[in-house]
Amino acid sequence: MEGVDHPASSAPGVESAPSSPLGPGIAREWFSNMPAIGWVALAIAFYVILADAAIETFISGSPGRWITAGTVALYAAATALFWRRTSWATKMVASALVLLFLITLTAWLPDGVSRGIVLLGWPTSTVLALATALAILLAGGVLAVSTALPPPVRWAAGIIAAYGIAAFVPAIIAGNDYADLFHGASLWARLPFWLQGTFIGALILVPAALVFQLATGLRESPSQHSFLRRRGFQVAGLSAAVIVAVAGLSTPASLALTGLRIEVPPLSYQLGPVIFASGQSGDQPIGQATSFQQGIKAVYAFADFEGLTGDDTIDSIWYKGAAQLAERKFKMSEIYGAAVPKKGRLWFTLTLEQGAQPGGYFLRISINGILAEPGILRVDAAQ
Repeated sequence: MEGVDHPASSAPGVESAPSSPLGPGIAREWFSNMPAIGWVALAIAFYVILADAAIETFISGSPGRWITAGTVALYAAATALFWRRTSWATKMVASALVLLFLITLTAWLPDGVSRGIVLLGWPTSTVLALATALAILLAGGVLAVSTALPPPVRWAAGIIAAYGIAAFVPAIIAGNDYADLFHGASLWARLPFWLQGTFIGALILVPAALVFQLATGLRESPSQHSFLRRRGFQVAGLSAAVIVAVAGLSTPASLALTGLRIEVPPLSYQLGPVIFASGQSGDQPIGQATSFQQGIKAVYAFADFEGLTGDDTIDSIWYKGAAQLAERKFKMSEIYGAAVPKKGRLWFTLTLEQGAQPGGYFLRISINGILAEPGILRVDAAQ
């Protein structure tokens, strides 16, 4: 009837609200208030970050370079395959989860805390410190704004979050080693490491927020899938931060923090190379060679030296394979007396009464217990 307003239909299949540009699914539930252009920008930004991480990590020679590059390549293929089936919000969320996966996995590879993922020109330690600081900020926000917690707990969560972030900021600026932050190199270094901001923030506040999110999600109605939609991304981020922090805690502190130094003093002498011969005259080799015929009964080795003193001890050991054949140990003063020349020549003899048998022979020459020069020769079977 004309002029009469009819109520909107409530029949099945009729939409009463405009569709979201985000499309259906988890991403819409999480971020329904963000403009569509924001998701396009964020998704593109994460694509660039992932590509940069794959390239920079590979170039850096990181132990995780092949895992990083391979994962990004597989994700790029999957993205292309499902491009038209996913919204920009879903693309962004998926890219962020892939980045979290790579940061977490590479941190547990050998030397991964210091030589793991590299991106945006930042070294691994800076990347991990920044990711952990963001997780502390998220954990503090989750607990501080929750009406399910009493005000004192919420205030404490906010203060601890600020304390934890304050401990990471100087490390991010200075580029400190990530593992050192969990071994006493955090803010207020005079405190025990377990009272410093990095430890309390990453390994107490973040796990507490993770448990709170899980417990809260389990109390919600499973029919609405509210846990995955509203808390899944937060749980993933908090879990990744805890795993990375444990990797940092389990990694030994660097030499820069412990103060340990390995100093190898420069050698004051030179020896070698070793020259083999079938005979000698004075200190000159005769029949110089690296291979000899079966049955030879004496092999000579010569090595020029410079800078040795009378107190230096020379130890020469002959081997055939792994079997020791002969050893001679002496001080330079036993050969030259008190006047050891600045430059000279040493020679060593291997006597084989039964004749040399086919195989490889090895001469090890040490000076004061330090390997100075090795020599290898071969005895060929008689024709």
